Amino acid sequence: MVEKNLQNYLLAMVKNACYDYLKHKKVAETFLSKAEHQLKIDAMEYYELSENESSENYNLQAIYDSIEKLPPKCKIVFEKAYLEKQKSATIAEEMNVSVRTVETHIYNALKLIRNNLKLLKSISATLFFSAFFLF
Repeated sequence: MVEKNLQNYLLAMVKNACYDYLKHKKVAETFLSKAEHQLKIDAMEYYELSENESSENYNLQAIYDSIEKLPPKCKIVFEKAYLEKQKSATIAEEMNVSVRTVETHIYNALKLIRNNLKLLKSISATLFFSAFFLF
């Protein structure tokens, strides 16, 4: 009787652990999908402001400069996720960190890049209007 109860308990425990894993995996995939979608939207909005090829090169350089300014681990994770198209689990395994840590690095990287690009836009607008009113 005790053996049967223990067996049922262990089966329920394994089943619940599997459900928890699948649920977490779905949340992680949703998070990454939304983050990637938001980055694409931000990039499109940023590029819509470009009028010619030289300004596009300037914008692309601004994005790469923003990536270079990221903290070291954050930069490595971001490059692996977006430039090398690696999955979070693969990155986590390579870096010996949890998948959640990788997702946090990606989230922080997107946030910092977005803020740097917004700052760059506001500085560009300020310089444009300053030059306009000086002449």
